[in-house]
Amino acid sequence: MQDSSYGGRSQNLKEHFSNPASLATAATTTKWHKFTSNLMVVLDAFEAQPLSDEEGDANNIEDEAATFNIKYLTSSKLMGLEVWSALKDPSFRRHILVQCLILFDYLKAPGKNDKDLPSETMKEEIRSCEERVKKLLETTPPKGKDFLHSIEHILERERNWVWWKRDGCPPFEKQPIEKKSVQDGARKRPCAISPRKFSLKLLQAPGKNDKDLPSETMKEEIRSCEERVKKLLETTPPKGKDFLHSIEHILERERNWVWWKRDGCPPFEKQPIEKKSVQDGARKRYAS
Repeated sequence: MQDSSYGGRSQNLKEHFSNPASLATAATTTKWHKFTSNLMVVLDAFEAQPLSDEEGDANNIEDEAATFNIKYLTSSKLMGLEVWSALKDPSFRRHILVQCLILFDYLKAPGKNDKDLPSETMKEEIRSCEERVKKLLETTPPKGKDFLHSIEHILERERNWVWWKRDGCPPFEKQPIEKKSVQDGARKRPCAISPRKFSLKLLQAPGKNDKDLPSETMKEEIRSCEERVKKLLETTPPKGKDFLHSIEHILERERNWVWWKRDGCPPFEKQPIEKKSVQDGARKRYAS
């Protein structure tokens, strides 16, 4: 491919980027074919000269963003002199490729009259070109995938705005948040307690027959495994220590309940609370 061919074709794309309405009608097939012909030459040149990560780092766009604005060269003669440096410039590539995506989105925008809609053949060509452009953006360093994702997000928001304008700018209706009771939330909440921890505790539960009790060797193995499980729970974020403390409290209550059942569910005897006068309490506070 000759440099002059690529330089001239890339310059000719400016005419369509600056006036996308000239391609928006089905009657302008000649202009569309001219645009696609120029675009194919430019895309072929980009694909024939892939950029490496080192070349992308050497032209770091983020560092230059504060002082450098990407612009088209104003003369085809200048393009002929700097064609190879332009091919190696990731910011130059991205500028052209993003303009292509903006143009394609304009041609596919809703709300046009039937005569302004692209033909089926034109739609298929737009889809094919769009895939090539996105693939080139994705492989252009630095951070090609992240850059393409950001551009697609911006264009998606723009499309939503166009649809909103086409529908007469209706007011936004925020859907009410469905309120769920605490019981429903607790019922659906998955169990966060380790089944292994429960199984170890069940092996040590009181009330078993002698034949069902674990052996001394098994008890020692249970104790060793229990220590490891507790250590893992304690070091598991978030708030591992607090979580372990809660689990131990739950298991302690469970053991007390098992002992109570084993003893025949005796009635609870509540100890009477010693009543103290207000004066005695005040006297002790002042004495301290």
